[in-house]
Amino acid sequence: MGKSTILNALTEADVLVEDRLFATLDSTIRSFKLSEHQAVLLIDTVGFIRKLPHHLVASFKSTLEEVSNADCLLHVIDMTHPQFREQIYAVERVLSELKMDKKPLLKVFNKIDKLEDSTLIAKLKQTDQPCVFVSASQGIFLNDLKEQVKTFVEHASKNLQLVLAIQDVKVLPLLNQFAEVANITYEDDRAIIDLRATEENVGRINRLLEKENISVLEVQD
Repeated sequence: MGKSTILNALTEADVLVEDRLFATLDSTIRSFKLSEHQAVLLIDTVGFIRKLPHHLVASFKSTLEEVSNADCLLHVIDMTHPQFREQIYAVERVLSELKMDKKPLLKVFNKIDKLEDSTLIAKLKQTDQPCVFVSASQGIFLNDLKEQVKTFVEHASKNLQLVLAIQDVKVLPLLNQFAEVANITYEDDRAIIDLRATEENVGRINRLLEKENISVLEVQD
């Protein structure tokens, strides 16, 4: 339905694109640069299938569980499919079963270049927000998708200020893995680090500091 094509277009990756059921059950992870100082990880999972063959159910769900820590979800939809609405419902049911239905979700309606009903986009804008309309294969409106992803990331993030002993600034390269470091101010024997991170990455930062035996002198959010 265009997931891998979108991943390739956004990240300049070379993910397998094949028009057949379960070309792979493996998740693919690529870095997507939102700006000069901000990047996110995009995870391309196996597609959702209604009436999934019983022997594939376990593999299907275990693959999706890998993204249970995702901050937001992109649901890529082939809007030219005659049963795309039923496919949307199937996705919603599985997300509910995996307890991921509360996560922010952006519907990415793909293949607008092949759309026969020109009124469909206006209808979906009324019923399926938040959403964006693209043609992955033709590169149409991918900038709109990038802006929507950036907005989702910003809404899922919080500002945080850490005060560390000056000798502990060595951890900064590791912090960059989980947060966008906006500013560092040095005062005598300490460093004040202003950063922005998602709630889940704040937890990862705390575990990282604990692992490195680094004490935070002060935290403000």
